[in-house]
Amino acid sequence: MTTYRLSQRELLIAYLKIDPKQISESIEECSRTIDALRKEYEAIKAECDRRKAEIKPDKESAEKARDVAVNEARLRRITDLFYSNRDEYNRLIKPSREACRKFEALCDEYSQYDKRINDANEAVKQALGRKSRLENELAEWQRQSIEVAHHLPTVLEKVINYDGDPPNCDPQFGSDAELAGYIRGEIGECRDCKEGYLIVPISDDVYLILDDRIRHPTCEKRSNFNFDCFVGLIPPLHDLHRVHSLAPYARSPLSLQAQEAPLSKIPSRANGGFRGWLISGPAGSSKTTYVAAALFDMITFRATTSFRSLNCWRVKVPRWLRDMEAYETRDFGTTVKEPDITPDAIEHESKRSRLWPIVWLEELDKFNPTKNRLRNLLNLVDSIYEQGGLIISTVNETLPELRTLLGDSIYRRLTGENDDPEGYMVWDFWKLAKAKK
Repeated sequence: MTTYRLSQRELLIAYLKIDPKQISESIEECSRTIDALRKEYEAIKAECDRRKAEIKPDKESAEKARDVAVNEARLRRITDLFYSNRDEYNRLIKPSREACRKFEALCDEYSQYDKRINDANEAVKQALGRKSRLENELAEWQRQSIEVAHHLPTVLEKVINYDGDPPNCDPQFGSDAELAGYIRGEIGECRDCKEGYLIVPISDDVYLILDDRIRHPTCEKRSNFNFDCFVGLIPPLHDLHRVHSLAPYARSPLSLQAQEAPLSKIPSRANGGFRGWLISGPAGSSKTTYVAAALFDMITFRATTSFRSLNCWRVKVPRWLRDMEAYETRDFGTTVKEPDITPDAIEHESKRSRLWPIVWLEELDKFNPTKNRLRNLLNLVDSIYEQGGLIISTVNETLPELRTLLGDSIYRRLTGENDDPEGYMVWDFWKLAKAKK
C-alpha cells in the first residue's frame, strides 16, 4: 500500500487557501521597520540627552532647545508609528497562530488515520492467514472424501452383510443391583441413546450409525419397563427399598458393623442354582426390607426377559393356611373358592412360563401347627422344591424353635441340609443381635 505524507507548508496552504509567502514578507517587513525605528529612537534620545546637558543661556542655546523640542516631537511621532506597526504585527501574526493550531489538529487526525490504516493492514494479514488454513483444511477434507469414496463400496458391503446384534450400552455397572436400578430408570443414563443414535462397530475401522429407532438392548428395556409387575408381590410399606441403595440402619437390633455383611450378600438374580433363603431374627432386624429389595431386582430381570409370566408368588402363611382349611372343609353348595396359590397353580405357571418359581413365605412361624396345616404347607414347599424353585422365608423364631414348629421335612427343604450348600442362604440374626448386647 502506498502512503502519501504532506508537509506542514502544504497542509497550511490547502487548509487556509492563502499565500504564506505574503504573510512571511509582511511579517519580516514589519520587523525590519520596528527595528529601524527602535534604533533611530534610541539615537535621537541619546542626542537629546547630550544636548540638554550642553544647553547655555544664550541664543545658540535657545536654538538648540528649539531643535530638541522638534526632535522630541519627531520622537513622539516615531513612537506612535512604532505602536501602530506593533498592532499591525499582532493583527498579521494572529491568523498564523490560528493556522498553527489547526495544523497541529490535522497532524493528530492524520496520526489516528495512519493507525487505522496499520490496523486494517494487520486484519488483512490475519484474514489471509486464515484463508490459507481453510484452503489447507479443504484440501485435506477433499483428500479424505476421495479416500472414503474409494472404500465406500467395501464399507457398504460390510454394512449390508452385517448380521450381529447391537452392542450393549456404554454405562458399566459394578453389580446386578445397579444394572436393575438402571433398567428401572432409577440410576444412570445412556448418552448415545439419549442423543438419538446408536453406533454399531462393523470392524476395527468401520462403524454403522443407526437412528433413534434402534437402541441398546438394555436401554430398550429401560424405556419399556412397566412397574405394574410389582403389584401384589412387594409390601407397600417397603416399595422404596432398593439393593443398590440399602445402608445399615441405626435403630436395628444388629450393630452397624454386623449389618454390612448381609447387605453385601443380598441376591439380585434368582438363577437356577439358588434354591433357598431363610432369614431368622428379632423384630426390626430388616428381614422384610432385605427380601423386598431383592425381589425388586429379581422381578426386574424377569419382567424384561419373560413375555408370559413372572412366576413369582408372595404367601402370607397364616392366612393361606386358613384359606386352605376353609376350602377343604367347605359345605356342599357353598361358594368358598380355592386359594389362588396352590401347588397345582404354581406347577402350571412354571410349565407355561418355563421359569422356576420364586415364592416368598411370610410369617412362616405365625400359626398353630396342626397335622392338616403342616401337610398343606409341606405340599406347597415340596412342590416348589421339586420344580427347582426358590423359597424365601422370613421368621422371628430362632432356628431350633422353627425346626420344632415345622418338623424336619419342611425345615430341611428350607435350609438345604441334604443339598448343595452353595444353593442356600441361612441368615441367623439372633446370633448377631446377641453379640450386640
